[in-house]
Amino acid sequence: RDGSSPLTNGIISSSLTTRTSGTMTTMEDTGVGYNDEEDKDANGGNDGHGGNDPVVDEEARTTSRTTTSNNNKASANKTSELILPNDHVRQFVSFLHKRIDESLTHSSGGNFEQGRDGERRGTNPVYEIGNLYEKSFPVISERYFKNANWPKKEAVLEFLEKEREEEGKTLTGEETDDEIFLALYEELYFRHVYSRSASPSIEERVESWKAYCRLFDCVLKRSKTSGLVLPNVWLWDMVDEFIYQFQSFCQFRGKLQAKSEEEIERLKELKDDGDVWQKEKVETYLEALQNKKKEEAEEREKEVESDEKAKRSNIVDTLGYFAIVGLARVQCLSGEYELSLKTFDAMPDVLHGGGGSLHARIPGCHVSVNYHVGFAYFMLNRYKDAAKLFNRGISHVER
Repeated sequence: RDGSSPLTNGIISSSLTTRTSGTMTTMEDTGVGYNDEEDKDANGGNDGHGGNDPVVDEEARTTSRTTTSNNNKASANKTSELILPNDHVRQFVSFLHKRIDESLTHSSGGNFEQGRDGERRGTNPVYEIGNLYEKSFPVISERYFKNANWPKKEAVLEFLEKEREEEGKTLTGEETDDEIFLALYEELYFRHVYSRSASPSIEERVESWKAYCRLFDCVLKRSKTSGLVLPNVWLWDMVDEFIYQFQSFCQFRGKLQAKSEEEIERLKELKDDGDVWQKEKVETYLEALQNKKKEEAEEREKEVESDEKAKRSNIVDTLGYFAIVGLARVQCLSGEYELSLKTFDAMPDVLHGGGGSLHARIPGCHVSVNYHVGFAYFMLNRYKDAAKLFNRGISHVER
C-alpha cells in the first residue's frame, strides 16, 4: 500500500481484500475476540460465515420496521431514520458510538487479561468494536458505498443528536461528548475515500489531513481517550494509512502534467501554507506519539510504586509503538537510511526475530518492519543483514 515495494503492496492489498470478505476474524490475526451474538447485531442479524449475505435483505427489514411501527406508534415519528441512508448504516453508527462511549465511561484498570495477540481481554466492549471494524464496516462499504462515500460527519452528528433526543437522553457529567467518536469515524471515512477512488481530489486530501490532525490531537490530550480500548489492528491501520496518504499526496503533487491551472495554484497555496501533508508535520505528529508513550510508561511505573491503578487506555501506548515504525518508514522513504535504523533502535527486538513482540502479531506491521529495515541495510551496503530481514518477512508471509 505504501508504494515502496511490490511485496509490501501485495501484502497490504491482500489484507484489505481479506477483511472485505469477512474472513479475517481469528484472535491472533485481528487482535479481537469473536462473539456470534455480537456479530449478528453488527451485521444486521447474520454471522457472516454461511452462504447467506451478511447484510439482511432491505425489503425484509422494511417490512419488519413497518410491523414494529404499527405495534408501537411512537417509533413512526423517529426523524433520525431520515438522516442516514439505510438501517444498516444507522445501526453501524449507533452501535459503534455506544460501544466507544461505554469504553470511555465504564472501563477501568485491572479488569483485563492479556491475550496472546497483545489485546486486553475482559468485559470491555473492545470485542464488539473489533467486530464492527473488522466485519461490519467492510461489508457495508462493499454493499452500499462502492461508488459513493460514507455520510459526512455532520450528518452522523445530527443523527446521534436526534437519536439521543428521541430516547430522552442528555449528556451527563460522567459522559463524554462525541469528539473522539467523530475523529475515529472520520478516519474510517477518509480511508474508504482513498480505497474507493484512484485519485482523491485536492480538497479531500486536505480534509483527510485535518481529520488525522484532529484524531492525533485527541490522543495527545489523552483526557479525551482515557479508558478507551481499541483493537491493535485498527491502531496499526491508523498509522499505516496516515503514512500511505502522506506518500500518496507527495506522488500526486509531483505529477503536474495532467493537472489544471486551478489545481496547480491550489497546490502552490498548500505549499506556502507549509502544513498540509508536509514531511516535517507528519514527523512531528509521529514523534509526539512516541514521546507521549514514554510519558505514560513513566506514569505507570509511579503508579506501581504507589499501588495506584488509574483508568488506562491502550491507545497512547500502542499508537506510540506503531509510530516508531511509521517514523522510520518516512525516513527510509526520504533516503535517510541511517536515521531510519536509529529510529528502529527503539524496537530492540527487530534484529532478534521479535517473535513475542507486538509488531509480529500484526501481519501488515511485521512485513513493513522487516521490509524497511532490510531496505535501509541494503542501501547502506549491508547485504547480509538485508537478506536476513527480507527472508524473515517472506517466511512470515508464507506461514
